[in-house]
Amino acid sequence: MELKKILLAILIVWALVTTLSTFFLFYQFIGVSREVERLTGNLEELVNTLRELNESISRLRTQVILVNIVIDYGNGTVVWYNNTVLYRNSTALAALMAIARVEYERSKTGKTVIVSINGVQIKYTSLNEGYFWRLYVYEEGGWRRIKLDPDRYILSDEETIKWLYEYVKP
Repeated sequence: MELKKILLAILIVWALVTTLSTFFLFYQFIGVSREVERLTGNLEELVNTLRELNESISRLRTQVILVNIVIDYGNGTVVWYNNTVLYRNSTALAALMAIARVEYERSKTGKTVIVSINGVQIKYTSLNEGYFWRLYVYEEGGWRRIKLDPDRYILSDEETIKWLYEYVKP
């Protein structure tokens, strides 16, 4: 009889502990479940925001170009401006003015002449000879000089141009 009472007491204690543990775990599960729902909602919001941003970038990307611009001062100092954002149909002059202090003038013949980039000015050593800023574009195989005026040369997306300060003689 005594053994039955002890076993019954153990069974009742086990049932109570199991029931209480089950309720505790159930309420923990409900809390975790609500948190998962909240986080899922936040994630969906973030995904939608990211989708909207990607759409905006795609629309913007149709209106702009990315250009790499090099300024070579002719003395070993070379500065790169990679992925410079410009409006479509921007000129080489507009690109230069976006990244540097530029002075330019129109010659009597109507040509646009770069007079100074970041304070480095052209220098005449004789009538048609001296140090000048010249425009180059990178193509397969190397740099090609652009003879078109910088305000008439229209840039393409992902093009690389270089402004080189160099000695020029006729």
